[in-house]
Amino acid sequence: MTVKIDGNQGFIFNDNTVQGTAVSTSGLGTGQSWAAQTRSIGTWYQNSTSKPIMININRNGANGASNILYVQSTNVTATEIAARCSVVDYGGASAILSAIVPPGYYYQLTGTAPNYWWEFR
Repeated sequence: MTVKIDGNQGFIFNDNTVQGTAVSTSGLGTGQSWAAQTRSIGTWYQNSTSKPIMININRNGANGASNILYVQSTNVTATEIAARCSVVDYGGASAILSAIVPPGYYYQLTGTAPNYWWEFR
């Protein structure tokens, strides 16, 4: 199959079908940037945007400190673990939890309060 590019219509294939754009402009990263967030442990938040968002959470913890990051389609019962971490020594360990949250989905962090919470939105 051959493709010719027409500046007005997009890609026109040899069977005369037209594809208006070659790349989606609605996915993760398009028009988004990192922003620091203030969030509370144990509270459900919803991605109310039309795009996926990415979450990065950093925390330092003492021995036995742990976190679970949930990402799921409902905010009823936390069941779908996206990331989990535990600190098992006192060596100043740092942990990072990351997840992608689809549009309309909910997310929640349980456990130790984070040092930093960033979202790519």
